[in-house]
Amino acid sequence: MTRLLPGDSLTLDLAPEDPADLLARLRAAGVAMNESAERLITDARVCAAVPERVTVVERTLADLGLPDGSAHVLSPALSDEPGVHRGLYLRVVDHVPWLRGFACDDLHVFGPEDRWILAR
Repeated sequence: MTRLLPGDSLTLDLAPEDPADLLARLRAAGVAMNESAERLITDARVCAAVPERVTVVERTLADLGLPDGSAHVLSPALSDEPGVHRGLYLRVVDHVPWLRGFACDDLHVFGPEDRWILAR
């Protein structure tokens, strides 16, 4: 898996896009998704309304000074309803990239080795 080097950043230009078009482009690129990822991508609360430039960095929780892990989710909840999706993660299974959505509450403990992509 390609990783950003410590101190590196990546700048992305985000543009408003119809969620169905984004899902189709991801599928055409060979990215598999679980139902949670599809629901999060199509949720109007996370769709960009205007073009935006974002710079991101990759860090572990230990890099952020949380060597024992953390019970804090780094993205705001979309609602107080249980089971609402909190974010996405990418993993490769049998050479197939999978974009997976996840749900958790604010008490979930992430490990110090977990890697996060954070907007600067």
